Amino acid sequence: MFNRQIGSLSVALACFIASCGSGCNDTSRQRQAVIEATQQLRTDYNSGDCGRIYDGSDPGFRKAETQERWLADCVEIRKRLGRWKDFTAETNNAWPIGKGVLWVRGPALFEGGTFAVRTDWRGAERPLLYNLLILTPSKPIDIPGYLPGRPVE
Repeated sequence: MFNRQIGSLSVALACFIASCGSGCNDTSRQRQAVIEATQQLRTDYNSGDCGRIYDGSDPGFRKAETQERWLADCVEIRKRLGRWKDFTAETNNAWPIGKGVLWVRGPALFEGGTFAVRTDWRGAERPLLYNLLILTPSKPIDIPGYLPGRPVE
């Protein structure tokens, strides 16, 4: 009886590892998903669909940033920086940090200039926006920001 249970556990563990190996730690797939999510963020930003960005964001983003505030922030960013013309992903984390936060950063070309951008996402399969950081010379844009007390949920 004991050997049969050990054998069943071994088979179950082997199946879990095999299925997880194709997606759980596939960093190239995670990187591509986050880059694609950033490009979709750029598309939504350029179309002025700030509500879609908010609605598709991570619950942690929505908890730290009210919809009303996000809509106002989004309009202000669009006025200040203009259209988001291009983004080049240069670096990213190779695995989810904290509790599943994935990020990608690189230069982003806006009508108002080129700025370093980092987007943080939760969820490897279908990334949801967790934080947006745009390093402008005058004042960095960090929404909702990693403020003291904001846990990575």
